Amino acid sequence: ADLYADIIYAFTVRPDGSLLPEWSSGAIEPCTGYTVAEFNTCTIFDLVHPDDGDLLAQHRACLLAGQPSTVDYRILTKNSAIRLFSCRVRPEVNEKCEVTRLDGAIQDITVRKEAEEALATQQRFMEQILELAPAIIYLFDLVQQRNLLMPLQLTKMLGYTPEEFQAMGRDVLAALMPPEDLIRIKDHFSRLASARDEEVLEFDHRMRHKDGRWRWFRSRDRVFARNAAGVPQTILGTAVDITEQKQTEQALRESEQRFRVALQNSPTMVYTTDHELRYTWVYNPLGGFQVEEVLGKRDEDLLPTESAAPLTALKQEVLASGAVTRREVAVNIHNGQGYYDVTLEPLYDSNGQISGVTVAASDISE
Repeated sequence: ADLYADIIYAFTVRPDGSLLPEWSSGAIEPCTGYTVAEFNTCTIFDLVHPDDGDLLAQHRACLLAGQPSTVDYRILTKNSAIRLFSCRVRPEVNEKCEVTRLDGAIQDITVRKEAEEALATQQRFMEQILELAPAIIYLFDLVQQRNLLMPLQLTKMLGYTPEEFQAMGRDVLAALMPPEDLIRIKDHFSRLASARDEEVLEFDHRMRHKDGRWRWFRSRDRVFARNAAGVPQTILGTAVDITEQKQTEQALRESEQRFRVALQNSPTMVYTTDHELRYTWVYNPLGGFQVEEVLGKRDEDLLPTESAAPLTALKQEVLASGAVTRREVAVNIHNGQGYYDVTLEPLYDSNGQISGVTVAASDISE
């Protein structure tokens, strides 16, 4: 029973070590293409692929020494196709300890091996995707509170080894997140519980690097699997390191705060326009205007013609030349004339093309 397989056979071992087929049965023709009569005129060893000759020699030597042997090798079928067989052989010995007979069983494992190789290829492909992807890709078990995937990026971005992550167990989030983010992530999980399966939710949070620094991540999560009650059990997500973005945003906020403090109660107006000279951003508008009154407007929409025309001409000059320009101009605002020291610079877009004008205008009337 332990030798049951697709094909079973028996060979007599002659004193010179050559083999004489005794009998064979099973799925011989479906596996090899040979009829039973044809198969019994040779041995299975005669069908082994030439490139597996060394493997066959080791197999035969083991058997003739009286030791059972199992080996996987390729055979050539009658139509020259290649099949992969697993061959298990048990030798019989006489009272002189001479091998007199070989009982063998063959299993055609071609389909199984192809499936295993396809699975291994798919696994390697997924591992390479996880390694090459700029984001961390994870599968998080909400019940066990642990990652079911341990992508290489996670160890690279946070500095911990996979073993160190595993040792954190259910406390992984508490070990890596600040308390305030732990509270927020519970709300995030609650929102996921009521989210549709195809819905993706974002969550910005911090995680502690092994060196003690905090790193910012933006996670995008969706429900991957639910239990029988429909409660989310695992979530599939990606996390991108946005530390530099957060640092830039913080630096920008601090710079803007210093800028606002510096210009507070100052007689200087700063603004930008697009290429059509519409106001796109304004700080500290002069002449009693409110910011919302200015945005989207041109000078001719706000000022008398005799005041708007010189300013428009200056801005067009900067758009054409790309040069920084400084002039003193007289402007009538709300029936009152004022004098301004105006500095104009070209405003560039991300492609290095002039997209508008930046203007600083200081009131020098007094």
